Amino acid sequence: MSKKVTLAKISRPRLFGVVPRERLFALLDHNIGRPLVWISGPPGAGKTALVASYIEDRESPAIWYQIDSGDADPASLFNYLALATEALVTAGSASLPKFVPEHLSDIPSFARLFFRAFFARLPEGLVLVLDNYQEAPDGTALDEILRQAIAEVPPGNSVIAICRVGAPQSFVQLAASGALAVIGWDDLQLSLDEVRAIAMQRSVTDDWLVNALHQQSQGWAAGITLMLERLGHFDGKSQELPTETRESVFDYFASLIFDQAPEATRHILLSIAFLPRVSPTLARELSCNDKAPDLLEDLYRRRMFTDRRAGAEPVYQFHALFREFLQMRLRESVDAVEFARLKVRCAKVLEAEGDIESAMDLRIAAESWDEAVRTILKEAKGLLNSGRR
Repeated sequence: MSKKVTLAKISRPRLFGVVPRERLFALLDHNIGRPLVWISGPPGAGKTALVASYIEDRESPAIWYQIDSGDADPASLFNYLALATEALVTAGSASLPKFVPEHLSDIPSFARLFFRAFFARLPEGLVLVLDNYQEAPDGTALDEILRQAIAEVPPGNSVIAICRVGAPQSFVQLAASGALAVIGWDDLQLSLDEVRAIAMQRSVTDDWLVNALHQQSQGWAAGITLMLERLGHFDGKSQELPTETRESVFDYFASLIFDQAPEATRHILLSIAFLPRVSPTLARELSCNDKAPDLLEDLYRRRMFTDRRAGAEPVYQFHALFREFLQMRLRESVDAVEFARLKVRCAKVLEAEGDIESAMDLRIAAESWDEAVRTILKEAKGLLNSGRR
């Protein structure tokens, strides 16, 4: 394997114009020293930039390791980790044990031995970053290897795993013992002040525009960046975001999720595009596909711009920009009459579920005035009794 590939796999990403996120730096300061810090969020949430900028700002000794499909082979994993220590090795450190085929029969024992020597030869306060953890192929030994690594992390050192999904279920004991800290999407979402700082780098300072970017992106870092790139020479006089700001975001969704998906998956997504929130039952009913609940759960678990709320039945919610993208694709795939009909169908389902306001929004958007009036008369007494005039 070439030296160039080797160095890329174990090199920290280069940063360009990243705004330091002091709020999250403080959160990392609080948790660095725990054996494992798990950072999870959707693509483009700023996970990698956060960790790389934190390490740079704090001048922490660090090893950065990019997980990929090649790490299905434990020998490759241990070899690259050994190579990564060379720049930080302390004088007089013993060499690391070599992985040989005989170790395949007992990988956990070798991993424990390897990481004991690994951390012993590296400086105090070391951070080992495992980036793109979700890229590890299913069925590999990586989870067990990481568990053994955690058991050997000295006080003051940490492993940071960067992943689109949450920590494996097998790590629940680590969480219970306090050895695992989690930084998730709720933490990663950009605050209004952070959006303002990013916008200022592009000389965007209008308060209304910063607020609009924050609201539409829902704190999604990549969404902010993509929309700022499309602002161009926008003069801001209209007090409304130009339509083209969302085009690059939609292109992102198309390449990442939609265009590569099977036809059945695209049909399910378009069938529920108008719903602000959707249960598995509603998704199955509207799409006429029994696999719709599985798709929603899969999107949530992969942090593909899908949130989930607990209840008697889980409820899923798409990121606002992703839902707008789906509605745009739906408009492109059907005529105006069918587009309105689908709105009305979704409105009926929402009304049956008791979500009157969302149903009314769809009826008005579809110009279904007779049904809108019927709903108003039906619900008027309850609305008035609750003081909602």
